Amino acid sequence: MSRRQKKDRKAFEPIDYWKSSSDLMTALILVLLLVIMFLILYILEMPDKEFDQELKYDQITEEQDANGKTRKESERSSYSESDNEGGEEEGKEDRKNTNNNNNGGGGNGNGNGEDDPGEGDGSKSAVLASLVDGETGKAIQAKDVTFELYSDSKALTVLNTYYPVKKSYRTFKTTENGTFYLPEKVLATSYYFHQLSDFKGYDVADKVEFTIDGAYDWPDPFLVKIPMYPMRDVISIQMIDQDNGQAVPGGKFNVIAQEDIKTLDDTVRVKKGEVAGTITCDEKGYGESNRLYLGKYKVVQTDIPEYYASNDEAISVTLRDTVSGGESQDESGKAKEETGQQKDGAPDAQGTAGDDEEIDYNTLNTVRAERTRITFILHDELTGDAVPGAVYDVSGPNINQQMTTDEGGQIVLDEVVKNGTYEFTEVSAPGDYIAAVEPVKVKVSAKGRVGEDAKADVEATNRVLRLDVGVRDAILRTHLLDTKVELFTAGGKSVETWTTNGSFHEITGLEQGKYYVNLNGDASKKYNVTVTDTAEIQTLNINLFTMRSYAVIAAAAVVLILILAGAGALIRRAAKRRKEEEKARAAGASAEEGSGSENEAVSGDTDADGAADDAKQED
Repeated sequence: MSRRQKKDRKAFEPIDYWKSSSDLMTALILVLLLVIMFLILYILEMPDKEFDQELKYDQITEEQDANGKTRKESERSSYSESDNEGGEEEGKEDRKNTNNNNNGGGGNGNGNGEDDPGEGDGSKSAVLASLVDGETGKAIQAKDVTFELYSDSKALTVLNTYYPVKKSYRTFKTTENGTFYLPEKVLATSYYFHQLSDFKGYDVADKVEFTIDGAYDWPDPFLVKIPMYPMRDVISIQMIDQDNGQAVPGGKFNVIAQEDIKTLDDTVRVKKGEVAGTITCDEKGYGESNRLYLGKYKVVQTDIPEYYASNDEAISVTLRDTVSGGESQDESGKAKEETGQQKDGAPDAQGTAGDDEEIDYNTLNTVRAERTRITFILHDELTGDAVPGAVYDVSGPNINQQMTTDEGGQIVLDEVVKNGTYEFTEVSAPGDYIAAVEPVKVKVSAKGRVGEDAKADVEATNRVLRLDVGVRDAILRTHLLDTKVELFTAGGKSVETWTTNGSFHEITGLEQGKYYVNLNGDASKKYNVTVTDTAEIQTLNINLFTMRSYAVIAAAAVVLILILAGAGALIRRAAKRRKEEEKARAAGASAEEGSGSENEAVSGDTDADGAADDAKQED
């Protein structure tokens, strides 16, 4: 076929319009895929949404540069503290001391182009810092905890953001979840964070050093965990004698949690009711617990000092954060001084403490110990008066000796052993007292108490047999004077002789039994008495008739006679008067009878006349 024929044949072939449309659609799809890829790349280069919305810093806001332009993300720089003194100058694109992402380091940001912090390959990394508990590793959610960033050359690093305006950041604060991003990527080198502010329940962190070992992007930043250690404190105890204030050594205590002790990482450090620590008091009575997490505790005595009673009341102690909100530590880590805290073994009120150990002390808790004391008191059974001079055998776990009651009738034991029994057995009684037969026993409990008391008064009595002899007038009942009285035993042994003085004569020191009394040496007449074993005063009253008695009787007789005579005269006079009155009444009665007879005669005549008239009328 010739060339012309082929050309004519092509001219008559139909046109395929669908083919061109499909090519156009393919091109559009390729363009759309390309746009999507660019969007994905752009999104990957942006920081997390959390960084954009929650990042909070102390900001130094700066204006745009002289041309009204802002720097791109790729142009963010790190500045040292010296770059920001007096403010940043904008519009100097050619600044020599700016660490630029594209130049592999450049200067060190200190304004002199020396000491390059960007040693290495010049790569930059996004950094995320997170607060964690230094003991458990769990995250701590604490807001507004402030940090500074220093390079390994100890220069303060100031970071920037550039959109919509340039802002410089000297400090960085945590968000609600206890994290913060550095606002721009930093060179892969060594840094450290320095904490500026406290927060409740945790000590200020030490210098947190870290080294960035490569390039990390915003989706997967370099993570710096800042370990924070929970505050701890000690509970200190000073035991003193309740009476004299002297130090009491040897006490031991358990520290028990009164609630679940939790820290901000939501870890229960000590459960309620568990023993969190112990306290042992030294020879000066001072003791302190191990370092405890903050919270509410109670201190319960477990071991009681020798010769002292237990302290049954628990001491409630709350360990609180006493430093949060105060000034921070300085860069060297030197501890700040806070009210309520003592350092370097600060002495307590008694001057006892550690010498070199650095401890934060809470308020000293004073425990007043009650010394166990037994006071044996001997009384007179009747009068209640103290009985001095009684000799007792005193025995117990740590004593076996004779002791004598003092002027107050007391024997005091102040070195009393717990779980022991002490006995007081009377050996001899003073004067006319009769020694008690039964010993007095005192039981001391394991808590160093007698019953419920640490100081126990144990009372005992001695008895004296007392006989009061009185010689009285039989009529007047008055005590006689100058009568010689002698007391004999039933066997005729003279016990005591005395002359009456107008009152009872008391005899003590008698034994039980029968006695008799003679008066004025007259042995023919005995006045018997029996003395019994009783504390009450026994009495013998001897009643005698004396001249005064007879005179009283005679006078009484005369008076009686006079009274009788007078009474007889009165009776006779009354009888005579009665007779006269009877005669008068009789005479009156006779006169009344005479008058009555005449009236009866007249009445009789009248009755006769009436009868005669009646008879006539009948006829």
